[in-house]
Amino acid sequence: MKTPDRKTLSYASSIASKDPLKFNEILLNNCWLEGDEEIKTKDSLFLAASSKIAEIIEVKEAELEKL
Repeated sequence: MKTPDRKTLSYASSIASKDPLKFNEILLNNCWLEGDEEIKTKDSLFLAASSKIAEIIEVKEAELEKL
């Protein structure tokens, strides 16, 4: 999987409040590069992959300073 872009994260986050699993599904489908397609269709594999999705979301640390 590739790292999601801001647009994908925004869309997935807007859906997450109504359907938390849909957040994972959106990220999985939009960030998918290659692999066993069964991960996207078989519930047990999807849930296992879902538990790892947070690892692909890279958040860098930043500091803001008032000038």
